[in-house]
Amino acid sequence: MYKLYPIFIFLTLCPSFFYSQNSLKVDFQFVNFGADNEDHIKKYQGILEHKQSYFISTEIKYTKTDSNGIILEYKNNGKFSDEYVFSKNSKLNSPKGMCIVREILFVADIDRIVAFDIETGNFKYQINFSNFSQSIYDLVKINDSTIIISATDKGALFKLNINNKEICELGIKIIGVTALYYEDYDSTLFCGSIGDKKINGQILKINLKSGICAVLNKNA
Repeated sequence: MYKLYPIFIFLTLCPSFFYSQNSLKVDFQFVNFGADNEDHIKKYQGILEHKQSYFISTEIKYTKTDSNGIILEYKNNGKFSDEYVFSKNSKLNSPKGMCIVREILFVADIDRIVAFDIETGNFKYQINFSNFSQSIYDLVKINDSTIIISATDKGALFKLNINNKEICELGIKIIGVTALYYEDYDSTLFCGSIGDKKINGQILKINLKSGICAVLNKNA
């Protein structure tokens, strides 16, 4: 089973939420990342557990199409892999959320989704998202053919069919939407948002079957 650990808004607004849902096996506060990785880790955006390691998306310069994005692999022996496993043959810019579907790693990268073979690290294809958003943040697997994407600049959620590459917007508006988490057993999507000048950040619970949406931190 693959687990995605979105780490920006949920850990900021409600750090106990994800720890209670999926406990990280590594306490990154006490890991010595080494000088080579220190700057990258300070800017990390997403953590994805896969088998006995963690993929960490990060960038040298924030939100610029400058090919400075990387994905580090932190292994269960307490060390990083010697190379950036998913950027050796395709340049990433500002990678954030990730998910794995059918042994393919999908990475949100500003205005596109980049797909890599999970075993070899080789680039497979990319999906242009620029007609829908210039700032996609997170991805979450719904089933073996569907991914939901958060678009922070549009305050919107999109559904991607990875078979035919069709993209459609869900009828849900969430100002400043960022991190996503999905519970398959009851079709519940959790969304974090950073809000704006008028609305504070929120954590929302959405049932994808009924469309019912509830704010979890309305009294916070």
